[in-house]
Amino acid sequence: MPLARSRHLFVLAFMLAMLALSAAVHIEKVVALRPCPLRFVQHGLLFLIAIGNAVAWWHRPGLRVNRLYCISLLLLTASGAASAIRQLWLQSNPLPLHVCPSANLLLLGKSEALLETVKMLVLGTPDCAIINWTLLDMSLPEWSLLTFAGLAVIIAAQLFQR
Repeated sequence: MPLARSRHLFVLAFMLAMLALSAAVHIEKVVALRPCPLRFVQHGLLFLIAIGNAVAWWHRPGLRVNRLYCISLLLLTASGAASAIRQLWLQSNPLPLHVCPSANLLLLGKSEALLETVKMLVLGTPDCAIINWTLLDMSLPEWSLLTFAGLAVIIAAQLFQR
């Protein structure tokens, strides 16, 4: 019956991802924060992780498919953690404004090449270096990194469970 127990971990990871995503969006709305491109990436990855966990729970996979779900979800959490680490690096080493001008991501998608948009989503902008909200002396990217680490632990527990 171990696979039945591991399905509950999919639900736990789904709830954690949705809670973190809804909290981040709520904080950004209440405090009127404009999310930077790296935050958009983190939000998208949290959403994909939540959907992946919901599909894995609904699918009731066997052992092999369960491992495939876990590996793909671990890759998504690693990507989210990398995005949060990049934003933390930008916060500790801000880019000069003349190196990478800030632009509206929605307008950039319409006016610039796709490569420039992807570059902005991966590398971030000087807006990502601004810390304008903290809780317990931790900024949003630190909370995101903590969330992605917690999700990785839950998913790894599913992967190595017998």
